[in-house]
Amino acid sequence: LATWGVRIGWLAQTALLVGQMAMSIVVLVAATLLTRTFIRLNNEPLGFDSSNLWVASVTLPKDPFDTADERNTFYRQLDERLRAVPGVEAVAASTSPALNSGPPVTVNTGPDDSPDAPRISAQDVTTGFFAGLDVPLVAGRLFDARDATAGAPVVIFNARAAQQLFGGPAAAIGQHVRLGSGPWREVVGVVGNVRSSFFNTLEWRTDPILYRPAAQAFATVDDPSAAGFGFSLHIRASRPLVFGGIGMDER
Repeated sequence: LATWGVRIGWLAQTALLVGQMAMSIVVLVAATLLTRTFIRLNNEPLGFDSSNLWVASVTLPKDPFDTADERNTFYRQLDERLRAVPGVEAVAASTSPALNSGPPVTVNTGPDDSPDAPRISAQDVTTGFFAGLDVPLVAGRLFDARDATAGAPVVIFNARAAQQLFGGPAAAIGQHVRLGSGPWREVVGVVGNVRSSFFNTLEWRTDPILYRPAAQAFATVDDPSAAGFGFSLHIRASRPLVFGGIGMDER
């Protein structure tokens, strides 16, 4: 009985040791695969220049920023002050930060609303957004002074959206689309695809995205019950920035 007890104890210890070794190997393999995934993601092109790019979230209270003119005036003044900061090379804003494709909207291309109309991610961006992030122009033009609040409604697609809806960038230019229940907008430009991160996964996606000029889009707040109006500020600077005692690179 003593011999059997020793043998059983030895077998149990051996099984435990083998199990620990197997678990260690699994953890090591998982860590190696995770490291390789991060390296691969870090080396994949994003579609824009992320070097020296700082991103901050800005939320404006409804009072006194409850009109398009007030929101546009605030951003224009903020833009001017930031560009005067030493080291700042570019300033741009969007309703979604870089690497986030934005909330989807229904896109109608025909005269009648279709229940099968695709839903495409949408962002509202300022005039200097594409140049500031170094997103290439593929066809048409970028937003400019013509696309002010009172200007004709326009939209820019990325190459993926232009391919999906019209068969390619060149064919998309001059087309008209209606976003949700909004006005018809002319497609004036197509830009390169920008990668976006998919929630809770370790992968980049290339989603179809459309862009509206912020000067026009700031005219409405999608959620009337919202406490404020928010946007993401993108600043390219050759050195760390400090606003209100907080370094933006530490956020």
